[in-house]
Amino acid sequence: MKNQEIIVMGRLNKIWPKNAPMMWINLVKFHLHPISNRNNHVSH
Repeated sequence: MKNQEIIVMGRLNKIWPKNAPMMWINLVKFHLHPISNRNNHVSH
């Protein structure tokens, strides 16, 4: 990880301590499976 990413993550965790974990999981899922996520958005 880059230092900038760690700083941003720390700030987000301070602002949204409850929502941050799910947000990061969603970001990771989107980056790992961008095509399937786009298909899900279209199909729903």
